[in-house]
Amino acid sequence: MRQILGTKMSMKPETEKLFWEVVNNIEDYVSRDECERFTEIARSRILKMTESKKASYSWSGGKDSLVIAELCQSVGI
Repeated sequence: MRQILGTKMSMKPETEKLFWEVVNNIEDYVSRDECERFTEIARSRILKMTESKKASYSWSGGKDSLVIAELCQSVGI
């Protein structure tokens, strides 16, 4: 997966236009197959790290936490 944008904290006003270009045309930058492949990698890593353990997660409600919540729920956490 190629990196187009930096972190939110490093975003400058001049990159905001590029940010919205990527958001509005995300399928031009990341294929569904890439997303599914990385999702499966993340699920596998979560399962490996939590194997034979009681696991939970907490979240702030931000976009990263929403993704983590969805991944954890999809593997039964």
